[in-house]
Amino acid sequence: MLRRPGLRTVPAHDALFYGFDRLISPMNQPRILQVSGVPVFDLGGVGKVVQWLAGDLSKYYRISLASPDAEWSGMPEELASCLENRISIPHPDWNQPDKERFLKQIKAGRHDLIHFHGGTFAFNAHLPWRSPLHRLCLAGVPWVFTNHCAPSFTEGLFPPRYPRAKKFLKSVLAWSSKCFLLAFCRQEVFASDENRAQIDRWFPWAKTKMRTIYNSGLEGSPPRSVLSPEVVTIANLGHIGWRKGQHDLLSAFILARQKFSRLRLVLAGPQPDGDYVRRMRDEISLRKLEASVEMPGGLTNKTAFWQAVDIYVQPSLYEGAPMALMEALWLGKPAIGTRVSGIPEIIEDNVSGLLVAPGKPAEMAAAIERLVVESDTRRRFSEQAAAHIQARGMTRKEMSRHYADLYNRILAKSRLDR
Repeated sequence: MLRRPGLRTVPAHDALFYGFDRLISPMNQPRILQVSGVPVFDLGGVGKVVQWLAGDLSKYYRISLASPDAEWSGMPEELASCLENRISIPHPDWNQPDKERFLKQIKAGRHDLIHFHGGTFAFNAHLPWRSPLHRLCLAGVPWVFTNHCAPSFTEGLFPPRYPRAKKFLKSVLAWSSKCFLLAFCRQEVFASDENRAQIDRWFPWAKTKMRTIYNSGLEGSPPRSVLSPEVVTIANLGHIGWRKGQHDLLSAFILARQKFSRLRLVLAGPQPDGDYVRRMRDEISLRKLEASVEMPGGLTNKTAFWQAVDIYVQPSLYEGAPMALMEALWLGKPAIGTRVSGIPEIIEDNVSGLLVAPGKPAEMAAAIERLVVESDTRRRFSEQAAAHIQARGMTRKEMSRHYADLYNRILAKSRLDR
């Protein structure tokens, strides 16, 4: 159990900024439980968002954290100091004892609001007899849900080659379960407008319960970008896996390198998918590209990575709204992205970057070649990119402000309903 030594009084200007109409003293700060469906310390986007919210909002609320992390000893001190309590939960499946234990810990913590983070059917949301969400609905504890990646309603619901009859039955059960949850959930938040629209069309009656808040860790003012006169390094940052599309970027790089032999490719990020990573490395070896393609894994020095990047490419097949792409534009890197999920909300085509069709390496290679040749286009994109990110509110300050406003409205209504 973690306990903060002291809770701070909110400065007046911060209280107004976050929507409070009075100062929040340590004694009456609401208790908020952040619940992550994936490990918080695995370097993924969900974990980062949970950590940022815990840090930013601990000035206004008493924050606790529940996650399936096996080890808590490596928790950063700045996060540990923000937390009142922590709870270990299962990943990914819940059974009846797990559910009852979790609900008992919630009751003991006297939480005023619970914020879940995951995918559409995280926390076994499609199985009413397993999911803790259904019990919370009946217990009357207010909760919100952030859906970090929702490319379609049925994504991740069943494996490939699942029998058609079972698909139908499982989809009906999942839809019915989701209807029940939406009736009680105070708000479902999405990482992009496109993801929200994907789910919204299945539940048009619940439109008022759905909204978009962009996840972001960008802080301060964007730095002055410095472009290299010659393009050398093409790069991507993110978990190495099929949906991220690094295989398409590798194919596009091979095509572009036929014209520009100086190019090198860096595919940085954690490598959880062993089979996919192995096939990528086999392809690199088969093509004898070991000297020009690098897969360094998770980064300990992002500054050095970004300094080396000349063109950033987001080749995803589906997404929420990739924060690494936001960061690339924030830093003024000429960027290319696929027309999927929230990527067109980050890149304004031919204004702050280029958009290409997903799964089309030849089109991606042509976009790379264009940016290699057209230095004026690279400069124009670099000058427009950060302004577009700011205009869309894709910053950590805006993310935390929107969540604080959401919490305040829900807590205020809960007080009135008592």
